[in-house]
Amino acid sequence: MKLRSLLTVMGIGVGIGAILFLVSLGQGLQRLLIERITTAEALLTLDVAPPGDGLIALNQNKVDAISQLPSVAIVSPVKTAKAKINFEGVTAGVTAHFVDNSFFRLAGLDKLIAADQADSQNKKEKNNKNTEIFIDNQSIVVSQAVLNLLSISDEAIGKLLDLKVGGDQAAVVLDSTYKITEIINDDLNSFVYLPLSAYPADQLLFYNNLKAQVKSTVFLEEARDKIIADGFVVSALSDTVRQAN
Repeated sequence: MKLRSLLTVMGIGVGIGAILFLVSLGQGLQRLLIERITTAEALLTLDVAPPGDGLIALNQNKVDAISQLPSVAIVSPVKTAKAKINFEGVTAGVTAHFVDNSFFRLAGLDKLIAADQADSQNKKEKNNKNTEIFIDNQSIVVSQAVLNLLSISDEAIGKLLDLKVGGDQAAVVLDSTYKITEIINDDLNSFVYLPLSAYPADQLLFYNNLKAQVKSTVFLEEARDKIIADGFVVSALSDTVRQAN
């Protein structure tokens, strides 16, 4: 009986210890994930997209109207298109996003941008000075997945890539050469970021989505309600963080 009781107590102790370990592990992973995907500016940002029925378009007039809301500090629209990218005879299909410099801060992507190993010290100095991501209209930011597809394994910063971007009617609207200025640590998704100002001026521009940063957390719901009232779909990273907590 004494042996059975001892084994029972030991079993209960091991079970409780295992539960505590799993709970602690889950909380630690949750905290690590939140720290990885969030920045102070990203938590103040709303993601705005037109409804799926296509009845409401996100054009420049709509972007200007959102930017003029009293609760909104800054907006950053995004134009997305399919593209073909080429490097030394190797071609791959990618998703091209045309954005301005503020997009990276609002999206929290500045945490995922990595410098080339040989230029890490310069990159550190650039970050400290809050230097803009795009140097000029020929700058391109690529994901690590794109580099893998193109078999670029070393010193990617500064390499030249040929890019052809398709328009809404599938015709090529942009065919140019770009220099890699930054790399985003994403091995799974093949995408590139280009300056919004590089999108052809003669093309009718309808944005796929935008990011709107409010002036304070107290304005999040106010701005969300006003934008939704105009027929747009609105979400926020802060909602995801709140659910995770």
